[in-house]
Amino acid sequence: MILGLEGVSCVGKTTLAAALAAYLNQPAVVPCYCHASPAPTRLPAPEPLTASHQLANMAQFLDIGDLRIARARKVLAEGRDVILDRTVSATP
Repeated sequence: MILGLEGVSCVGKTTLAAALAAYLNQPAVVPCYCHASPAPTRLPAPEPLTASHQLANMAQFLDIGDLRIARARKVLAEGRDVILDRTVSATP
């Protein structure tokens, strides 16, 4: 089973994912890109100034999306359920 959570920022998706994981016997939670980033403090600014900044930002988020996809696939291959904290940036 793959369960995806969506919503605007800061409404409690991560908190809900943790509560659901506890309730559903601990499926793996794949965190949103912000929490999945190896260096969250280095995420790009939300308002890039140029087209080249936009492309660089997109590349960084796609790399993080690849990490999330790999995590979800690994968990599914183990026969475990997955909760995706935000589905837009990763679809296994």
